[in-house]
This record gives sequence, structure tokens and C-alpha cells, in this order.
Amino acid sequence: MGKNILILAGSPRPGANSLIMAEAFAKAAQKNGHAATLVKTAQLRVGGCRACEKCWTGGKPCIQQDDMQKLYP
Repeated sequence: MGKNILILAGSPRPGANSLIMAEAFAKAAQKNGHAATLVKTAQLRVGGCRACEKCWTGGKPCIQQDDMQKLYP
């Protein structure tokens, strides 16, 4: 049974070396029976931590409604 792998690529430049490596890793993982998801984080809208501590008391990963909501699952 394969693993679920989340790959976060942070470079904002198309064709960056780190993106090429992340894509190669994802392809190799999929070839070996794993589910690999590549996310280009520079294309997401993610707010910084506001230290509101709602994540500790509110039962949700974060109170902010940004693109991180797509990554939590």
C-alpha cells in the first residue's frame, strides 16, 4: 500500500531548480505506487499567523479563511 505524499514547492520562478526536483520526486513516487500531490505554494494566498490561539481553542486548524484550507486535509 502506497503512502500519501504532499510536496510543497516554494519557488515563485517557473522552471526553478527546486521545482524541477520536486516534480521529479513526485513522478518517481507515483511510479512506485504512492499518491504524490505537488503544491506550488507561491501561487497560493496564505496569511501569516496572527497568534489569536483559535487553533488551540476553536477546534479548527486556523481561523483564517485562505488557501491553507485546501492543504489541511
